[in-house]
Amino acid sequence: MFQLSRRALPFLLAVPLLAFAAPAAQAMPPVVTLSSPVGHQAVNPPSFAGTAGKNEWESSEIAVDIYAGNGVAGKPIVIGNAILSRETGAFSGTLPAALADGTYTAQARQSNSEQEIGRSEPLVFTIGAEATPTPTPTATATPEPAPVVAAATPEPTPAPVVVAPATKPAAPYVCASRRDFTKHVFRPAGTKLRVAATLNGRKLKSKIGDEMIRIRVNLRGEPKDTYTLRVAITRTRADGKRITTVAVEQINYHTCIPTKKPSY
Repeated sequence: MFQLSRRALPFLLAVPLLAFAAPAAQAMPPVVTLSSPVGHQAVNPPSFAGTAGKNEWESSEIAVDIYAGNGVAGKPIVIGNAILSRETGAFSGTLPAALADGTYTAQARQSNSEQEIGRSEPLVFTIGAEATPTPTPTATATPEPAPVVAAATPEPTPAPVVVAPATKPAAPYVCASRRDFTKHVFRPAGTKLRVAATLNGRKLKSKIGDEMIRIRVNLRGEPKDTYTLRVAITRTRADGKRITTVAVEQINYHTCIPTKKPSY
């Protein structure tokens, strides 16, 4: 009986080790979604938006790959970049270059500290004029014969009418903008920053601070119109890579303050 217990002892000691052994935890790739671009795009280059993982071990840099055709085969022809908001998990931006007319597929991706990559579902969109539908022909009604009208007796010639001289038209309604303000943009991490700010294609001056980038938007004297502000920032990351991100995708200002009332 004593010998049997000694033989069984090693097996009894091994049981807890087998029972409490657990597989090593494995990291999961980030969960990425892409909501635009999809369908026909009226603006070229098109903008993109979506959500991604906002945990500290997930990268704040989002890439959007653009493939030619309906699918993600081969290499992307254009890559858009955006910075993720850690608070909301949202990202947005505009492609760096315009696309030729045709069909394209967009797919967003994000990496984590384990070098795992999460990808969104692909979205198909088109660039170019939409096809105009062929109108359906309508049946032409047969015209009815016009009734025969007897000749009327001529009326007497009316007396001449004296027309007063035409008055000078009122002056047109004149208005001009009086807006002049500073746009603040958060400064991204990196060195050798270069800011490209434009207002309807016109370059604006900017000042780079420790935390903010200040851009003066002067609309004084401008006529009634829509003014679009875009800001792109080029910087060097800690790994030496030079990237360009879109800090302000598109902000429209509609402004016109009347300076002279019309006279009646």
